[in-house]
Amino acid sequence: MVNYVKKLFWAHKAGLDPAEQAANKVDISLSIDFWEKAVERRKRLQKLLASAYFGRVDFTEDGSDDPILRASLK
Repeated sequence: MVNYVKKLFWAHKAGLDPAEQAANKVDISLSIDFWEKAVERRKRLQKLLASAYFGRVDFTEDGSDDPILRASLK
């Protein structure tokens, strides 16, 4: 997606005035930042999902190994 937007910008750059070029550069930069952060968030969440302790809480009575309540975020 990012590469497509960059190619599109450079292909049509000649027909744009300087103000349009500047606005497009800002838009592209914001889009790139958004998608890079989205990819990083996804990678981080995938690592968390692989963790055995992600989102699980077991409640037990004192001295007991059997859980009273088991809650999960899945």
